[in-house]
Formats: sequence, C-alpha cells, structure tokens
Amino acid sequence: MGRYLFYLPLIDVDRIDMRQLLFFVLTFLLTVIPAYGDTLEVRDVPFMLPENMRGYQDYEGLIVAVVPIATSEHSNRIFGFDMKEAGVLPVQVVMHNTGTKSFVITARQFFGITYEGTYHSALSAGAVGYRIKDVSVGSNVATQATVQGFWGAALGAGLGAGVGLLTGDLGSGAATGAIIGGGAGVLSGVGDGLSDDWTEKYKQQLAGQTLGNSDLRPGDIRSGFIYLPSKGYCKLRVKLFNVTDNRMKEMFFPLYTSE
Repeated sequence: MGRYLFYLPLIDVDRIDMRQLLFFVLTFLLTVIPAYGDTLEVRDVPFMLPENMRGYQDYEGLIVAVVPIATSEHSNRIFGFDMKEAGVLPVQVVMHNTGTKSFVITARQFFGITYEGTYHSALSAGAVGYRIKDVSVGSNVATQATVQGFWGAALGAGLGAGVGLLTGDLGSGAATGAIIGGGAGVLSGVGDGLSDDWTEKYKQQLAGQTLGNSDLRPGDIRSGFIYLPSKGYCKLRVKLFNVTDNRMKEMFFPLYTSE
C-alpha cells in the first residue's frame, strides 16, 4: 500500500506526478479559498428620501423616517453578518430638513421602548464590534485556521515536490513540503484569526455608518444607523432640538420587532 500525504488525502505520493499535484493545487485555489474570504464588511447603503418612506413624520419641515433591520437577509445585505446573532438590532434613521429652521440631534438620546415600557439606549460601534467578535470569532478562527493550514499544506507539497523532483525523490519531497507547509499554514490561520485587526476595521466601518450627533440646517439630508440591543420593541423614541426656536421635540416611531 502506498503512503499518503497527511494533509492531502487521496493523493498517493508514491505515484504522484507534477501534473496531478498542480491540478489539485489550482483546483483548491480556485474553489475553496474564495469561499472563506473576509465576509464581514459594511456595504454602501443607499436610501430613499424619508418623505417617500412609510411611516415618516414631519416636524416643522424636518422629515424623519426609521427602518429597523430586523431580518437576517436584510442584515447580511448591509453588514455582511446577521446582527441578531450578536444581540444587535440596527435601525436606519433618515432625515431631510425641508424647512427653514435648524436642528440638532443627539443619537444617545434615541431609545428603543419595549412592550413592557423599558427604555434601551443605543450601543456604540465599538460595543457592536465586540459583540460580533464574541459570537463569531471562535468558529471563524477554526475555519480560517483549517483552510489556511490546508492551503499551506498544498503549497508546501508543491514546493516540496519541486525539490523532490530535483533530488530524484518526488514523493518524499511532496510529503515533507506538505508537513512544513501545513504547519506554517495553521499557525498563520490561527494568528490571523485571533488578531484584533479585523475587529478594529469592522468597528471603523460601523462607526462610518453610525448616525452620531448631527446639525441639520435647511436643505440637509442625513442617513445613518443606531444599534439597539436586540429586544422586542414597540417604539423608537427620537429627540430633536429646534435650534432656531430653542425648543425640544420628542417623536415616537413604531418598530414592532421581536427579541
């Protein structure tokens, strides 16, 4: 019975030739690696003017509409991840100042109101990023480490086979290269997966889409997200400050979400 590569099952190293090895490596590169690319990315989010959206409200020319991102499909399309798995409910807020007065909004004064009447404030982009890390990184690291280790083994086998070809021992070269390449690949995968770089990058992307605090002068348009803890909400409380008249306004929008 021939010997088999530890990381490359079904390839007999006593009978391997370069064409078979190269075919395997190229097939793996073209089919497996792309499937495990980075998927956590906040996409560009187009929006309609709030006056064209269902349930909008108008306060002295400032038109406001809110859209909860409550389904897995919707969340994945925007954030590359089902936010509900991390206990987060994103809510898109769109505003258009069609009047002659100026307003200030404070996102930290937006609250989700549950059916029991409890108020929940918005999470920061950093808190959302770490919630996502907590629920996804374990499986993500394991998958990336396995895939990168497998790729490292395939690449190592190819390099080892080339050395083996020069020394007259193709099988031994491929096997040695697979072991070395596999070890390097696994270490690379674990190192990359455990790094906080992706978390920081994702937090920055979330922050870029966060509503934050804004001044809305006549003609201004704003669109952004607030991130509520995932609960069963019946309303969103929005606070506006009319700078021109020095008055505050509370607005309540229906959410109707489940925990």
